[in-house]
Amino acid sequence: MTNETRPERTDCGPACCGRTGGVNRRDFLRLAGLTATSTLMEWPAIAGPFEEADFQNLIPADKKLRPEWVKSLFERGEPTLYRGVELEKIGMPVGGICCGQMYLGGDGRLWHWDIFNLPQPSNFTNGAGQNYAKPPKPDRLIDQGFAIKLTGAGLAEIRRLDSAGFKAQDIAFRGQYPMAFVDFRDASLPVSVSLEAFSPFVPLSAENSSLPVTVMHYTVRNVGATQVEVELAGWLENAVCLGAAPAGRGQRRNQLLREPALTMLHSTAESLPDQGGRQSRPDIVFEDFENGYGNWTVEGLAFGSEPAAGTLPNQNPVTGFRGKHLVNSYCQGDQTTGRLVSKRFAIARRCIAFLMGGGRHPGETCMNLVVDGQVVRTATGHDREVLEWDGWEVTEFEGREARLEIVDKATGPWGHINVDQITFTDSLPTNLIKLEQREDYGSMGLALLGDPKGHFGHVSVDSNVAVFAPPATKTEPAAVKSLADKLVGAVGRKFTLAPGEEAEATFLVTWFFPGLRRAELGPLEDVEKLHRHYSKRFDSAAAVTRHVAANFDALAGQTRLWNQTPASGTRPGMIQHCPIGFWIEPSLPFAPWRPIPVTNLTMAASMPLKASIAARELASMCGTTPSRWGAFFPNWSAICAGAPISAPPGTRMARSIIGGSVTGEWRTTASVGSSFAPGASTRCRPTRVSYASAGRVSASLSSISSDAMEMKMG
Repeated sequence: MTNETRPERTDCGPACCGRTGGVNRRDFLRLAGLTATSTLMEWPAIAGPFEEADFQNLIPADKKLRPEWVKSLFERGEPTLYRGVELEKIGMPVGGICCGQMYLGGDGRLWHWDIFNLPQPSNFTNGAGQNYAKPPKPDRLIDQGFAIKLTGAGLAEIRRLDSAGFKAQDIAFRGQYPMAFVDFRDASLPVSVSLEAFSPFVPLSAENSSLPVTVMHYTVRNVGATQVEVELAGWLENAVCLGAAPAGRGQRRNQLLREPALTMLHSTAESLPDQGGRQSRPDIVFEDFENGYGNWTVEGLAFGSEPAAGTLPNQNPVTGFRGKHLVNSYCQGDQTTGRLVSKRFAIARRCIAFLMGGGRHPGETCMNLVVDGQVVRTATGHDREVLEWDGWEVTEFEGREARLEIVDKATGPWGHINVDQITFTDSLPTNLIKLEQREDYGSMGLALLGDPKGHFGHVSVDSNVAVFAPPATKTEPAAVKSLADKLVGAVGRKFTLAPGEEAEATFLVTWFFPGLRRAELGPLEDVEKLHRHYSKRFDSAAAVTRHVAANFDALAGQTRLWNQTPASGTRPGMIQHCPIGFWIEPSLPFAPWRPIPVTNLTMAASMPLKASIAARELASMCGTTPSRWGAFFPNWSAICAGAPISAPPGTRMARSIIGGSVTGEWRTTASVGSSFAPGASTRCRPTRVSYASAGRVSASLSSISSDAMEMKMG
């Protein structure tokens, strides 16, 4: 420590509250104004000028808004288009209500993929508000996308329909919930491509608005002067039992379904075939850590100089290990990192079993099996200090040389790993969950609608270029691979375009994962019987696809009508064309004590049912009463004023609560007015919000009632 002179601290009392760090209010405002002027000098002033007295009140009564600026807010405008770096910050919800969540990125790629009932990354579940300052980057959880192949006179080119195939400036995104539109236009190509993406959203129809499907509707237009041969295809990785993949306990299967109105890649998973008659050999305990790290190379500080004798200082109690010692990388806390590397060994049994606990950070707190320099199996903890049996199926590697590495790269909460009793065995521990009982067990698919003539498909491809290769046989057999191996299939169609002609291709991404993250639902009675609502209607992704295909015209037509209604009304442009993409079904960063852009609230005028539910639920969650909503939502009137569709008495509307695991209804006793103009007002009476979960468990989470309220847009 050095001797340093510190300035004497002066506590600010009532007499000095007008000073800021030695600068008086007048000077501070002058300096702030100079800074703002130099920073935003290219922006025209929309208010002011202001005097010091104007800031004596938190919100001045006269905001001195420029009349011409206020007038511009009510003029008809054009939809906002996003290009370039703006595309990186877009995540448009395109999954059905209560069906999990899917985002469409600004470049037309699907991301987030919160459909498998697996824990989400902390940057998506953290409610501290950090996502506003640093939005999470799109996570490409699985290999999926679309591409186009063009051939003709002197032309042979394949382009991905995303930022990998087009420059960001050649892509334009427009979001108008519940639909998103993406245009791809490169001057060097003879075609333009437009994408219309959505999940069916039909007002007053909960069933039609809660389908586990994302529609990707492409239109290709020949803008050149010569005929063009076009192939448009999509590919999808089989990610069923995604969480079980590192252990390799099972296999995935892809099949092509060819039916009169569709061609579908159907992806499933299944347990390994019974190895009946195979004799089990005695287990081999490879390592129990009772005699130090003699057979291991130690790197870093996390694992200490020898195995731990149980719980380490400041650590929650560690239990479940065998003997007196175990690997515990909590040495000096979660902030330390390191790695243990075993000696080389020959894989001598069909399975490797072990006890594991600690943090759930795949790739960062884990144990890996390395063969020929590649990680072929991996396992991580479960954010618990209880060590539990886990294991890998390694039959395909039996007899080959390998090594184990225990890794701790994480430095945050649960940034450690616990391991013990590594055993070579011919059968996995009996306490492991069967594949069919996993919460990420189900099916998924990619379908192409329409006459199958001209359609093609592959049950297994190695790259997105290979999706355009001719099928190996006229009818490809099913493709089967271990859970640890990547399995990707594709479907597409061919067509010819003369100059000025266009053609369409409608793809459906469907899924069926009826389980829930039951461990997060608390000690509910019969929690194991809870399933997603859509499992009452469907039994597979194929069933979802057939339903949507049979009713596509009605589903798409109603969704498009709902999308077009706000744009065709008389409301001002600031409401009609404001973009929307992040606020629907929030995971609780949507809270009244954080800044909320006015556009997010005013856009709700075109969505009275969903928006009103979200805001009323929020008020209830925060312990406020209806009479105080105005304090938190100064633009509350925009939620009801000018709604294009009224809600008749007794209307029921499905909605999802945080996590998407509970369904509910909103009943109204009064319609919402449809006129909107400055100074106009409307009256509505929200009377009751109730919720009921599936199965035997039901609960009334909130009950809201109030007198009729007048809400006015000034």
